[in-house]
Amino acid sequence: MKKNILIGLFVSFALSALAEVRDTMNVNIREYNNELGFYQKANRDQGDPRFMFYDDKSRIEFGVGGTVRVTPYVSFMGETLFDAAFLSGTIEIPTDEASSFGTVLSGSEVHFKARSFLGKHKIIAFVQLGGRMDGSVGLNQAYLSFDGLSAGIIPSFFMDLEVGAMTVGLCPDVQVEQVHPLIGYTYAFQNGVSLGASLEHPTLDLSDFSFVKSGKNYGVDREYQSSPDIAARAKYRWSHGHIQLSGIFRNLVYSTSDDPDAPAEDWVTRSCYGYGVSLSGNLRPIDDLKLSFQAVYGAGIGSYISHLSANSFDLRAASKDKDGLTVMAPVPLVAGMLSAQYDFGKKFSVSLVGEYNRLLTARQGGLLENFRDSFAVLGNFFWNITDYAYIGVEYNFGMRFRVPRFGTSHLYGMASRMSAVMAYCF
Repeated sequence: MKKNILIGLFVSFALSALAEVRDTMNVNIREYNNELGFYQKANRDQGDPRFMFYDDKSRIEFGVGGTVRVTPYVSFMGETLFDAAFLSGTIEIPTDEASSFGTVLSGSEVHFKARSFLGKHKIIAFVQLGGRMDGSVGLNQAYLSFDGLSAGIIPSFFMDLEVGAMTVGLCPDVQVEQVHPLIGYTYAFQNGVSLGASLEHPTLDLSDFSFVKSGKNYGVDREYQSSPDIAARAKYRWSHGHIQLSGIFRNLVYSTSDDPDAPAEDWVTRSCYGYGVSLSGNLRPIDDLKLSFQAVYGAGIGSYISHLSANSFDLRAASKDKDGLTVMAPVPLVAGMLSAQYDFGKKFSVSLVGEYNRLLTARQGGLLENFRDSFAVLGNFFWNITDYAYIGVEYNFGMRFRVPRFGTSHLYGMASRMSAVMAYCF
C-alpha cells in the first residue's frame, strides 16, 4: 500500500513539473467542437477531456475523460425486439402489450485524447471505451489523425456528426449512424467549406436468409467483401448552422447455390451495387433554438440507417436465374428526420424529434413482407445541474407496418417507452 502511494505521489509531482493542467472542456455538452482530425458526435461526445495536461515546451497535450450515464426505462403498450435500444424497425407485430423495466449504462465511456504538433502539422490520437446496449463493454473509437488524414475506428463519413438534438440515447436522433474501421481525408477551407472522402470497412449480414431464421432455402450466404465502401461528403458551416451533402457507394458480394450442402468451391460468387445520398443540416434562427433535418435516399444501405441497422435490409432475394440460383438485389429505401431543440438559458432544454423509414421495393416478398415502413417520435426535458452534470426524462413512441397481403392480419405494431438519464462528465 505504501509503495503504491509513493508511486502515485511521484507520478503526480512528475506531471506537475512537466506540464500545466488547464480546464479545456467545452462548458456545455450541447456545444460542438469543430476540430480537424477529431470526430465528435454532437450532444453525446465531449470535445477535450475536462482536464488536459499541457507541456508547452514539447507541444504535447494529453487528457483522460469520460461520462457516467445511468438510464432506467419502462416500456408499455408495445415493445421492440432487441436489447434496450428503441429502434422502430424492430417493433413487434402485432403489438406486444407486455410491459418491461430495465436499466442500462449505455453511453458510459472513458476516453483518452492526445494532441501534438510536428512543425505546422497537428497529430491527434483518440481512444474511447464504452458500454453498449446489450450490457457489454467494447472499443467504440480508436484512431490517429495527421492534420486531415485519419485512420482507425471512426464514425462513417456518410454520417453527419453535427446534426441532431439532445436525447436520453435509447432512441436514435439521427438517421445515419455507423462507426467502423476506415481511412479518410478531410480538407478544410478558410471559408467554412470542408470536403472529405473515405474508404470504409464493408459489412453484409445475410443471416436472415438462412434456413434457421427464414425456414426457407434461399441458397445464399455472405461472401468475403472484395472492396471497401467509398464515402464522401461536402460541408458548409456558418455562424448559425451548417449543411452537409454525403454520398456512399458499395460493392456487395454474396455467394449462391441451389444446393446448400454443396462444398464452398461449388458456390457461385456474385455481386451487386449499393449507393446512398444524404442531405442534412442545422439551423439556429435564434440563439436558443436549434432545428435539424436529414433526408436519405439509397439502396443497399440498410445497415447504415440507425432504425433499420438491426434488420437485414441491405439485400433482398429478387428472382431466380435460369440455373435456379437466387439473384440478390439492393433494397431501395428513404429515411428522414426532423428535430427541434430549445434551450432555456444554460440550465434547461427541451427537444422534439421525429423520424420516418420506408422500403421502396415494388414487389416485396419473403422476409421483406414483414416491413413496409416505420416511424418514431420522442420528446424530452433536460436539466443541466452544472456544466458537467445533467438529468433528463424522455418519452418514445413508434410504429412499424408490414406489407398488406390478402388474408394478412396484424398489419402494424406499436411501442411506447418512458426513460430517464443521470449523467456526469469529467
